[in-house]
Amino acid sequence: LVACNPFCACSELVVPSGIMIGKVHSKGEWMVSYKLMSMHMEGLLTGSEETNSSAVFNTYLSSPEHMQMNMHMLMAMYGISNKFTVMAMGGFTTAHMSMEMFANSTHNHVGGESSTDGHHDMESQGVSDLKLYGMCNLYSTAKAQLGLTLGVNLPIAKIQAHNHTGTTATLPYTMQTGSGTFDILPAVTYLQAIGDFTLGLQASGTIRNGQSTFGYKRGDELQTNVWGAYRGWNWIYPTARLESSVLGKANGAN
Repeated sequence: LVACNPFCACSELVVPSGIMIGKVHSKGEWMVSYKLMSMHMEGLLTGSEETNSSAVFNTYLSSPEHMQMNMHMLMAMYGISNKFTVMAMGGFTTAHMSMEMFANSTHNHVGGESSTDGHHDMESQGVSDLKLYGMCNLYSTAKAQLGLTLGVNLPIAKIQAHNHTGTTATLPYTMQTGSGTFDILPAVTYLQAIGDFTLGLQASGTIRNGQSTFGYKRGDELQTNVWGAYRGWNWIYPTARLESSVLGKANGAN
């Protein structure tokens, strides 16, 4: 759901919905948008190698089965000048994780209740961290744009959420709606219009700064996105995007 200045040249260089900040707007241009991002995760990795619950049970009493996360994001962008755009983004996140328990065991899981049925669910919800960005136009023509982005994550979200079962145990890092740290958010983006098509490339990162109030910090992140968009229709712009993501190790413990 997007609202734009009617004089905005948004159709020239298309950025897909999954890219948070992708191009510099002209002076005075503004854009307000709401986005819903739904993410489903399954499978187990040890580093980059696939593993299974049997291997997990050699060390732990429970193993993740799948996780569903829904992120509601509200964003506002404004062109300070033809070369510099600012953006603010906040939102609300819900998360659900299903766990498989070690056979014939009864124990208390983090953030949940004792159970012997072989499964355990964890849920959390809450306001997300606030992110502020500035994007500078390094190079621009009528058909191309190269932009450099620098942002900061303000840790306003809670990082001590408990499961909805009513227990007082704190949920794991990945179930919290915030990072707990002031993170640096750099990115570089290139857009190129070719006929009725737009091609885009973006490399972005999350650099964790310091530790949370509970003595840990999440791992740094690196993401690469490549996309293409068709601009031949006035009422809709179909896009296809490929994303790769690398997540570093967490440091410290709660």
